[in-house]
Amino acid sequence: MPPELLTVAEVARICRVHEITIRRHIAQGRLRSIRVGRQIRIPADAIEEYQEPSEEELARRYPPPNEDDPFWKLIGSVHSPGTAGMSEDKYAYLPDPADR
Repeated sequence: MPPELLTVAEVARICRVHEITIRRHIAQGRLRSIRVGRQIRIPADAIEEYQEPSEEELARRYPPPNEDDPFWKLIGSVHSPGTAGMSEDKYAYLPDPADR
């Protein structure tokens, strides 16, 4: 049985975003699509992949902070009574770059 193919408008309604957002994500490669003539169709299973990004996609979008990050210095510069030693030992709270 062939996969169920949805229009851009149907996918936008399901995901509760604008059609332009769906078209942009297709162009960026974030959402799989199939061209049928001049029309774009999205396989139903591609919506699940789109709504639940993989571990690689999450790591790409939200990399852990490192010493090159401009906010890195801010982590150690804040000292308030409620930080429980965070500013003194910021390396204890961040992942070790050698473990990547």
